Amino acid sequence: MSPVSDLFRSLNRRRMFQVGVLYLGAAWALLEATDFFVQNYDLSHKLLDLAILFIILGFPAVLIIAWHHGEHGRQEVVRSELAILTALFVFAAVGTYRISTGEVAVGSPGTVQMGPDLGAGSVAILPFTNSTGVDSLDWLGPGVSDILTSNLSLFTGISVVTPQRLFDLLRQEGREETERIPEQFAMDIAARSGARLMARGSVLGGPGDLTLDAQLIDLSDGTVVGVGRARGDDLFALADTVARALAEHVAGETVRAAPRDRSPLALSGDLESYREYVSTLRSRWRELDSKDIGGRWDLVELYRLMPGREKEQWALLEEVLELEPDAVQAVSGLAELSLRMHDEAGADSLMAHLADMGPADPEARLALGRLFEDAGDFEKAREYYREAMLERDAGPALDMLAGSYLRENRPDAAREELDRFLSDPDPVLRTRARLLVGDAYVWEGSFQAGLDAYRESAEIAAAGPPQLEADVLRSAADVEALLTKPRPPLFNRSIWMLLEVGRGQRALDLIDAAEFVHLRDARRVSPARYHALLYARGRALELLERRDASEPFEEILEHWGLAVSDVPMMRDLADRLVRLSERSGN
Repeated sequence: MSPVSDLFRSLNRRRMFQVGVLYLGAAWALLEATDFFVQNYDLSHKLLDLAILFIILGFPAVLIIAWHHGEHGRQEVVRSELAILTALFVFAAVGTYRISTGEVAVGSPGTVQMGPDLGAGSVAILPFTNSTGVDSLDWLGPGVSDILTSNLSLFTGISVVTPQRLFDLLRQEGREETERIPEQFAMDIAARSGARLMARGSVLGGPGDLTLDAQLIDLSDGTVVGVGRARGDDLFALADTVARALAEHVAGETVRAAPRDRSPLALSGDLESYREYVSTLRSRWRELDSKDIGGRWDLVELYRLMPGREKEQWALLEEVLELEPDAVQAVSGLAELSLRMHDEAGADSLMAHLADMGPADPEARLALGRLFEDAGDFEKAREYYREAMLERDAGPALDMLAGSYLRENRPDAAREELDRFLSDPDPVLRTRARLLVGDAYVWEGSFQAGLDAYRESAEIAAAGPPQLEADVLRSAADVEALLTKPRPPLFNRSIWMLLEVGRGQRALDLIDAAEFVHLRDARRVSPARYHALLYARGRALELLERRDASEPFEEILEHWGLAVSDVPMMRDLADRLVRLSERSGN
C-alpha cells in the first residue's frame, strides 16, 4: 500500500475530514452572527477582527487535537502536541492584545475625515439596515431614513444633512443606499457630510409588525449617546416616535416640533404606495439632468409636502418652464405659490398668462378655476369650469364645477346645475352627474338620498370607464361605513389611534396629509371623507386645547344638523361642543 493511501486511511481513522467540515461550518455561522450583532447593535468592529483571529488559529488547533485524539480509545498528550497548542494559544493572546489595544483603522471613530462642521445639533441619518429577512423590503432602509430626515428637520435646534448629500457621498464610494453599510464606513460617510452626530439602525419584523431600532452616535468618539425604538404596523407613526426620542437626545431636553402649515408626508400610510413613491423619487433624484422634466416634477411634489420649501418649488417650476414654455401646470403652480406668499401682482400676471393659454388648452381653464376658488371668487371659477366642459372630456370640469358649490355650502345649487346633465346623451357624463348629485345629498346630511343616487349611478357605470365605476362604488361604500362604523376606514387608521391615546399634534399632521391626498388636490370633493376629516380635526384641536377647536364641529352641524345623530362616530359631537363652550367660558 502506498504512503499516500496510508495517510488518507490515517486521516479517515482519526475523523480529520469530519472535524474539518464541522469546524468550517461552525466558523461560518460564528462570523455571520458576529457580523450581525456588530452591524445592528452598535458593537465594536474589533469583535469581528477577534472572531476572525480565533477562527484562523483555531483551525490548526482542532486538527492537531483530532490527529492525536481522534481514534477510539484513550490517547496520551504528547510533547509535540502540547508545544503546538501552547504556541497557538500564545499567538491568540498576543493577537487579542494587539487588536483590543491597537490603533483604530481609518474610518473608525476618532480618525474619520471630517467635512465642514455643520455645528451643534447636526445629524446625518444613514440608510437603515433591512433585517426583516425579506429581500423585497430592501426599500425600507432608505425609506425610513427619508421619513426620519423629514421628521427631525421639523424640530427647532436640529439640522439634518440632506439625503442628496449622503447619496452623493455613497455613490462616490461605489455604494447604494440599500446595501448593508459597515459601521466604520458609515461613520466615515457621516463625518464627511459635516455632521456631528450620526443616526442609523435596523428595520425588523414585517409589514404587519415592524420594529424600528435606531442609535444616535457621537462622531467625535464613536459613543452611543441615544437610542430610539418603536414597534407597530404604521411605519410613519413608528418613525415619529423614534424621531422624537432621537430629537430629545440631540437637544438634551424635551423638544417640540416647529410650527408648520402642512405635514411633510402627505401619504396615506400604505407601505406599497410609499415603496413605489420612494423608488420613483430616488431614481429621478439620481438621474436628474438638464432636460429631465419628469424628475423636476417629482421634486416639486416632494417640496410641496414640506413646509418652508416654496423657494425650491419656485426654482424647479421656472426650470420646467424654460424647458417647456407651454406647461400649464408649471404656470398654475407658480400662480398658486404667489397666492400663498400674498404676491397678488405676481399671481395676477401668471393668471393672465394662463387665460391667454386657455383657448388652446382646457387644462388651463381648470387651473384658472382652481386659482379663483383659492382666491374666494367662486362665480369666476365656475365660468372657467363651464368653458372647460366644452372641450374634449367634460368629466373633470363637471367634478370641479359641482365641488365649487359644495365648498360654498350650496348643495341645492349644485343639484340645480347638475340637473341638465342627468339626461345627457353621453352615458359617461350622465353617470358622473348622478354621482355628483349623490355627493350633494350627502353633503347636506341626506344620506339615504345620496345612497340612492349612487346606486342609480352604479347601474349604468359598469358600461363606462373602470375608474368611474370604482368612484361610484367607493362613494357608496364610504357612506355605508360612515353610517355603520364608529371608526370608518376612510383614511389612515392611525389617526384614530393617535386621537385615542391623546397625541393631538401627530394626529393633526396625519389629518393634514389625508386632506392633501383626498381633498386639496382631488378634482372631486368626497363629502364622507371631508366631514370625517372635519370631525378628526376637531378632536385633534380639542386635545391641543386650541381656541378654534369648536369650528370643525360647528361646520359639521351647519351641514348635517340633526342627521349627525345617524353617524356613530359623531354622536358625541354635541357633548364635545358643550364642553368646549364651558372651557372657553371659564
